[in-house]
Amino acid sequence: MNSSTNSLFIPILKYLLGLVFIFSGISKLFPIHLTELNLVYHHIANWDASPYLSRALIIFEIILGIAIFMGISYKKITLKLSLIFTLLFCIYLVILLLNDGNSQNCGCFGNVLPMTPGESLTKNIVIIFILIILLSIPEQNPTKLGIASFLIIIVSVSSLILFYFPIYTWLTVNPTPKKTVPFDFTGDLTFSDSKSISLMSGKKLIGVFNTTCSNCREVAYKLGIVSKKHQFKNLYLLLVGDSADISDFIIETHLNYPYKKYTFFEFVKLYPHSTWPWIISSEDGIIKKQWTYETFDVKNFYQQLK
Repeated sequence: MNSSTNSLFIPILKYLLGLVFIFSGISKLFPIHLTELNLVYHHIANWDASPYLSRALIIFEIILGIAIFMGISYKKITLKLSLIFTLLFCIYLVILLLNDGNSQNCGCFGNVLPMTPGESLTKNIVIIFILIILLSIPEQNPTKLGIASFLIIIVSVSSLILFYFPIYTWLTVNPTPKKTVPFDFTGDLTFSDSKSISLMSGKKLIGVFNTTCSNCREVAYKLGIVSKKHQFKNLYLLLVGDSADISDFIIETHLNYPYKKYTFFEFVKLYPHSTWPWIISSEDGIIKKQWTYETFDVKNFYQQLK
């Protein structure tokens, strides 16, 4: 490769790589709860730490991208950190492949650009190859103006992320209902496993979700994490949506439980006063406890359920 081609090729590689890191970080914000819950589901962080770690990872990834794009580095530390960061994500993706297969969205680009672990692993191998090329090329030291601009940009970006995606605190709630939304469970329901179940008899845990509702997906994923740990035997889902949405919903939330499918109008006609997301703990058709999006205390849910 001659010097003129090299002088054009290397900057293009840097710009493209920087944009990939920036896009990857920003896409994890939409929705950020998916990034948080993936950390919990894969035992990388607990409920308390995941909001902090998710934002730290996102900000760090964006900073790396901006540094690569602007050519800000000292003794190639930016490229080395990027290489380590990418290798760690490769390890995470391999574990994901071994544990859950290659069907789900790995979350590397959030929900903006869903990718399977295999696709993301291929993308990361390309990134590693580009980083190795860039590490072999002599670099120019950034100017003082460039460093100052970089610092202003990363402080501004970090502040905006923390302002628009603040870290929430857990609510302490009493799930015992003072007033319940009317819900008629009269008659048996046939669920996806072809079993006919009466929700009017015995203890039941019922999740009501609209598969196109982002709040529903968040609560359902949290419920999926708790159910994976405690293996609920009496959990049933009432899902509003079409077959394709429901399939994606179950894969994303890990709620592989019997479900009853409704179209929007079917559900509203049958249960006009219902809400979603809504989790109900009932006994012989009587609602004993209930949780909505605002009151679902996932940290204490299992204890509250007893």
